[in-house]
Amino acid sequence: GTVRSALASDFRTFKIDRGGLAALGVEGVRLNELQASFELEVADYSVVGTCVEEAALLKTIWDSVALVEETYAEWRKIPWGSVEVTVLREENRTLALHVEQIQEVAETPSGPLSPTLQSIKETAGRGGGG
Repeated sequence: GTVRSALASDFRTFKIDRGGLAALGVEGVRLNELQASFELEVADYSVVGTCVEEAALLKTIWDSVALVEETYAEWRKIPWGSVEVTVLREENRTLALHVEQIQEVAETPSGPLSPTLQSIKETAGRGGGG
């Protein structure tokens, strides 16, 4: 319905401003140099690097959700007489494998991204029903 198409639209437009995040990291290094030269306490800007990594991971997960949702949306348009079950089953296995690989890369078995990954995996396991 409308919510699903709105989500698909959001999936396609979700972008990470890696350049802006990287620029923050560069600015942090510059500020550290200034702080050191004035013998001030040097702030820790390492969190910016972590944000860049997590944003890239989140973008990958977001794109994967879009891939799964849009794939199933296309499948729902196939007339029953034209359904090739073995082909769709194999494509579904490929989607499920893709999600599992992302989860391995994420290395967040109990982290904040784990519920999102689990939801994607369950959707792929059901064949997109939902």
